[in-house]
Amino acid sequence: MMRSVQATTRANGKIANRQFGRHKFSSILLKNILLISGVVLLPVLVTVLIAVMSFNAFTEKEIEVYGSKSLAMINNMTNTVITDCLSQMNYLAADINTNVFLINEPDKNVFYDQNFLFKQIEVQMRTKDYLSSICIFSEKNRYILSDYGLTTFNHYFDTGWFQEYESNKQPGRFWCALRTAPNAFQKNIKMLSLYKVFGIPDEQSGVMIFNINFDSFVKQLSSMRNSYDVRLAIVDHDLMPLSDVWGHKEDLDIEDYLPAFGTSSEVQGTEYRQYHQYTVYKSPIQYTDWSYIYAVSNEMYQPKVMALLQDMFWIIFIGFILALVIAVLTSIKIYQPYKRILNTLQQPVSIVNDERKINTAEENYIISTIRRTIKENAEISQELNQRIVLLKKAQSIALQSQINPHFLYNTLDTINWSAMRLTGSKNETSVMISHLANMIRYSLDSADNLVPLEMEIDNIEQYLQFQKLRYKNAFSVIWDTESSVMNCKVLKIMLQPIVENAINHGIKRLDKKGTIWISARENEENLQIVVKDNGIGISDSQVRQINDLMQHMNIHESDHIGLLNVNLRIKLFFGNQYGLLLKSAEGLGTSVVFTLPYEL
Repeated sequence: MMRSVQATTRANGKIANRQFGRHKFSSILLKNILLISGVVLLPVLVTVLIAVMSFNAFTEKEIEVYGSKSLAMINNMTNTVITDCLSQMNYLAADINTNVFLINEPDKNVFYDQNFLFKQIEVQMRTKDYLSSICIFSEKNRYILSDYGLTTFNHYFDTGWFQEYESNKQPGRFWCALRTAPNAFQKNIKMLSLYKVFGIPDEQSGVMIFNINFDSFVKQLSSMRNSYDVRLAIVDHDLMPLSDVWGHKEDLDIEDYLPAFGTSSEVQGTEYRQYHQYTVYKSPIQYTDWSYIYAVSNEMYQPKVMALLQDMFWIIFIGFILALVIAVLTSIKIYQPYKRILNTLQQPVSIVNDERKINTAEENYIISTIRRTIKENAEISQELNQRIVLLKKAQSIALQSQINPHFLYNTLDTINWSAMRLTGSKNETSVMISHLANMIRYSLDSADNLVPLEMEIDNIEQYLQFQKLRYKNAFSVIWDTESSVMNCKVLKIMLQPIVENAINHGIKRLDKKGTIWISARENEENLQIVVKDNGIGISDSQVRQINDLMQHMNIHESDHIGLLNVNLRIKLFFGNQYGLLLKSAEGLGTSVVFTLPYEL
């Protein structure tokens, strides 16, 4: 056999020499450049791509936040103006003098403090520079009380509001309208008129109107405009423009785009859309069916984007240069020992039998590894085949033990018995089903065969709770586990077959209450687990027979299949020095000792 190995080695050496001879430094360098460039530049490119995408998302979010905040400030100012006027309207409407004025019929001498009302209106006009006029109209006497005094409806200079009032007069209603009307100097100006109707249903008594000078109002809005704000307009319910507050650029004709927002009744709150190089917002105005249309330029973050792209370019360029330098140095480092190994392999020397050491550490390590691998290959192959056969058999038996017919039968029998006893109550049955589900879930949760001891103990506690319900606490469990070993790796479903044996073959046949002791501790650099019961025990001959069976890497069909299966699984996973040891005496109980490596 050794001659065959040597012949094979020489043939493989010749083939290898021919292959090695074709390799040049340039090919190694090229491969390293491609490999290292991929290793270095690919993460850089991915990072750059993620950075650019993240920055784009960030800038879009920043623009959205900027526009939302700016529009919120505009809305707050508008709402403040309207709310302040409404508050004063409600104050005047609640005053007794206003109510007496409204119900006073023509030519009736009903007393009210006209000077008080004048002063109240004058205060409003003086403190609110955006107000153009205030008037209170009484339908009873057809008089108008305003900041210009008391006069009849026909003699008041501004009656353009009346048609709007007639079309919408409902007791207690408040609304706004944009109109063009004359001021006291008979000059037509744009006004934002706020209407507040007095009276009770079917007895309208008049209306109060606060006329806001729209140009003054717009001037206040203009003070809030920043360099990147390009458009602010007011549109009605049908998205028809009512006013261009700030005007607009020639390339920002968004009237054709407005229908994409939908009408104000369809959307509550602020929404936005991208339109060319602008972000366009739409936000409803309180107390009206109007909306603000606000546009901001996306170029506000353009300098930062260009700076980021420039930085990314330099990062990629430096990464490429770095990859090239690393590739050259690595190729030189690889090629030198590679060449020495090639020269060594070309010499007609028996690699297997020649025990000489090569001068350099690299060559010595490689040749020694080849020599050791050839010698051990036959033994390893044979042992591996044996372990594969045993492992397949153990896996088959392990799968059978997961769906143990006796266990499933006892489970179904217990659930059936419990269901009949409970007479309709679901408490005990639901608890048993819950424990069963937890055990099944534990066995199927993952394909990992090794789990922390703590998880295995949790599964056993579920199983013991289940069995206690079945046997009505016919046994108790005493735990003695050290906290330091709870993270040690053990085989999944390792304890359940042993505990099941203790209940079915030991405690079940007792005439008294049984006890199970479960302990786990470190013992001479090993993990030692003991499952002990005070059951009926077994004879010495049976103990010797079972222990003898467990010393061999084999599985025999017998009543102790669970014990043998667990023992074989431990040996396959951890080695022959680990496994189970059975101790028992008739009438005194049985102990099963687990010896496992102490591995965290």
